[in-house]
Amino acid sequence: MSVVLPGFDKNGRIVVVQRLNLADPKANKPDDVMRVCSMITDIWLKNSSMQGDVCGVVVISDSVGMTTGHMSNFSPAWAKKVMTIFEDVYPSRPKVMHVVNMPGFFETIYGIFKSFMKKKMQERLVVHPKGDWSKMIEDLGADILPKEYGGTNGTLAIHAGMLQLYTFAFFLLFHSAVFHKLLLAAQAKDVFAHRDFLLKQTKLKSNEKKRQVHIVL
Repeated sequence: MSVVLPGFDKNGRIVVVQRLNLADPKANKPDDVMRVCSMITDIWLKNSSMQGDVCGVVVISDSVGMTTGHMSNFSPAWAKKVMTIFEDVYPSRPKVMHVVNMPGFFETIYGIFKSFMKKKMQERLVVHPKGDWSKMIEDLGADILPKEYGGTNGTLAIHAGMLQLYTFAFFLLFHSAVFHKLLLAAQAKDVFAHRDFLLKQTKLKSNEKKRQVHIVL
């Protein structure tokens, strides 16, 4: 699940919450989960203001509910692909990543992801003790954070409409009747409104051999 929180933090940055635990590791392949997150990000970039480009983006990576089953699905190759997309592909400026609710057994995966990050991004990683939101509130402000993280900006459930939406958006896009019933009409309408745009993205490819500039501002 990826949720763009309404509003901006105290530094004018866009804040995105990611929760991968909502994907059933027995039913969903990591590539499909990444594709769902990419779809939601594509819609956001298509409709967003320029403020995110100017002030940057903050990611809250929440590992609550992650199990060893989720961990077994991740591989170094997949982690490298995710970090390449995050740092080099999307036209956004990642300013900081707050990692919360990370279980002890997930530290190995965390280390793999970190190893594929550029040094500047590694320095922008902040791992918070479980249940301690004080440093994150200090950095972002309570007004942008949902109640789950000690803030006053509603709840994640409200912002997402339905947490399972992003896990199942991939199936919704391609008309899976089973998942239609699990989604609220408002979100279904929003995803379908971008169906042609999203399908077009699946046909676009990049030639990474021509990528020469690697800058994280």
